[in-house]
Amino acid sequence: ETFAGGGHNLPKLAPRRQEQPRPRPFRTTVPFVHALDGRFTYIDHVTPWTVEAPNLNFSLVRAANLNSYVGIAGFSGGSVKIQNFLPMQASMKTTFAMDGPRVQLRHIDLITDGAEAHINGHVGFGDLWPHQHYNIDSAVNFARMREILFANENWKLDGDGRFKGVFQLAKGGYYNLSGNFTSEDLGF
Repeated sequence: ETFAGGGHNLPKLAPRRQEQPRPRPFRTTVPFVHALDGRFTYIDHVTPWTVEAPNLNFSLVRAANLNSYVGIAGFSGGSVKIQNFLPMQASMKTTFAMDGPRVQLRHIDLITDGAEAHINGHVGFGDLWPHQHYNIDSAVNFARMREILFANENWKLDGDGRFKGVFQLAKGGYYNLSGNFTSEDLGF
């Protein structure tokens, strides 16, 4: 969950930085982690928006040749709800690599009602949270998005389009969504 003023209850995934690091008596590494049929929920109480990710599968493997962890994750039958708009069904698959407190999202396939997106980027945990950066290439169905975003309106919209751009989120509530929409159906 994320709260007003930057508070969150994200589990601590990276050790705290210390001015004088203490030597660790031992270090534990695992060759792999597999978790099946889990559930993840994210609630942003400020915007507000929510992600429900059931049927979550997660695999993390230690890649000795890269000296890091790499993995795959995905869910199906989920939903995304943004502000007071109708919820969208969602499913997702991703490949990623861990780089300390930074997760490099090498490829994300995100399918929601009205859109199919191919994304890459990174998420910063630890002191970096909530730093996120995503490069997005999304095919959008205007009719379905109209039903979700303008559910109480009676006008019609049809056609398909494409969005290519960037979404960034940083501490202090800074965000940026920039890019271009194109559509042969609508003539732009």
